[in-house]
Amino acid sequence: MIRDLFGKMADTLEGIETPFQERYFNDPVGFATEVLSLSLWSGQKEILESVRDRKHTAAQAAISTGKTFGAAAVALWYLNTRPHCKVIVTAAPPERQIRDLLFAEIRQMQRAALRRGVNLVGGDPQTMRLTVGDNWWCQGFTIPTTGSTEERIAKFHGHHAPGGVLVIADEAHGIPSAIFEAFDNVTSGHGCKLLLLSNPLAPSGPFWHSTKDTEYNVIIMSAFDHPNVVRDENVIPGAIDRPTTQSRINKMTRPMTDLDAYRDQPTVTIPWTGEKRIVTSPVFNYKVLGQFPLEVANALISMLAYQRARLNFDILMEATTAAGLTIPPDLPRPVCGLDVAEFGTDSNCFAARFEHFVAPILRWQGMNIPETAYTAARHTRFVDGYRLNVDGVGVGAGVAPLVTTSEKTGADRFSCISVKGSWASTAQEKEFYLMRDQLGWAVRKWILDDSKAPPCLPADEELEADLFAHDYRILARGTRITTSDGARQKLMGRSPDAFIALCMTFYEGRAKGKMGDGVGMMQVSRQRRGGAKSFWGF
Repeated sequence: MIRDLFGKMADTLEGIETPFQERYFNDPVGFATEVLSLSLWSGQKEILESVRDRKHTAAQAAISTGKTFGAAAVALWYLNTRPHCKVIVTAAPPERQIRDLLFAEIRQMQRAALRRGVNLVGGDPQTMRLTVGDNWWCQGFTIPTTGSTEERIAKFHGHHAPGGVLVIADEAHGIPSAIFEAFDNVTSGHGCKLLLLSNPLAPSGPFWHSTKDTEYNVIIMSAFDHPNVVRDENVIPGAIDRPTTQSRINKMTRPMTDLDAYRDQPTVTIPWTGEKRIVTSPVFNYKVLGQFPLEVANALISMLAYQRARLNFDILMEATTAAGLTIPPDLPRPVCGLDVAEFGTDSNCFAARFEHFVAPILRWQGMNIPETAYTAARHTRFVDGYRLNVDGVGVGAGVAPLVTTSEKTGADRFSCISVKGSWASTAQEKEFYLMRDQLGWAVRKWILDDSKAPPCLPADEELEADLFAHDYRILARGTRITTSDGARQKLMGRSPDAFIALCMTFYEGRAKGKMGDGVGMMQVSRQRRGGAKSFWGF
């Protein structure tokens, strides 16, 4: 009788137990598999058992290995086995990280159990809340992106409960250190738990420091250990699989050569072939191995700067969607860049940069010069670009002249220039050796400069790998030299097409790179552009 009434009256009934408390209080894996009917792999089970046994847990996971799914199971286990507890669920901005990912998993698990007749506490969930009573709930909390540090921390203060408090923080790499202090405060009581989850994107920040703290039990979820990859079967639908992992291996590693035996380079052994390969991109570490990448001291683009630009993009696009738009309003006219396909497996890459905002990179196959020229011109007109800079090396040399002379391209609406990285730098005092060094450095300065508007970069796996693959050195006379695209192509096993296209958007000189031509961000007239269907609606 009491168990039938405990739902909304839980706060007024002392000593009440949930239907699952006695059996599953110390068996989170049993609760997940028997009550929630979930199929878990060893990495997810390890998360559940760590939260049971340890106060602090940090899970660093490769892409699509199911960390968020495992965290949702933790939330429902804790809520259903600890009367009068609170479960605080949060994630780095934007809000959809909680609403559409972590709490969406919680809602789905809760409703699936209820449909099977399992009497989980809280009943039918709201968008970001499961309520048993006034002081017994699971709730999603967004992390404020504005306000003082004290105001942002205050959102997480005062949430104490006799049954304990569980804090689950997903995408923890993007959570400010001040919020971590609030997590520690709210989980200071007996039986309280803190679970941090993230892809190990960069060896810096509070999440990385947590993985080095002896108070934390650290769990590494590698794609190589996931059953879909191990067995090359779709054991857990929707998770990482062997073909995707193999594709990343092909893009971010290369076969070893005889010369590699004399070099100190990161290597990886592929479990299903036994082949030892050279890791050419630090992105491979976190996307496949679930490990923090080694930050190169002279990397052209730091991982932390890149992740900030990615977060800026997601926050801006979420605000744009909330306003009923598909494109951020008041963007300036963009400058566009094109890298032209050079060989069979190569792709044409098109980038459009609206000063601080880079639209998703476009790619298409084919080495037909007229078709490439017409397609690039069409993309430039679509975004109302005022300029198209084409990498003029090799086959690309024929694209810009065709764009400017053909009536089919509509080039009267924009200028088109062929740019060669082998040109001499136009910077003063020999700061750079070649134009490609100057353009690469312009990308670096842009991604580090948020004085006017935060730089925004779209999610793009190849662009990400390209950015991290480039480094630089400074000669004795002070000249900066970046890794040549040819040398990088040998190391990566492919051309850094997306990076070259992005570099092209920073050239502002004349057609032959004469002295005095500038590289930077040209100021142009602004106009609203919220009416189009999408960036690439064709």
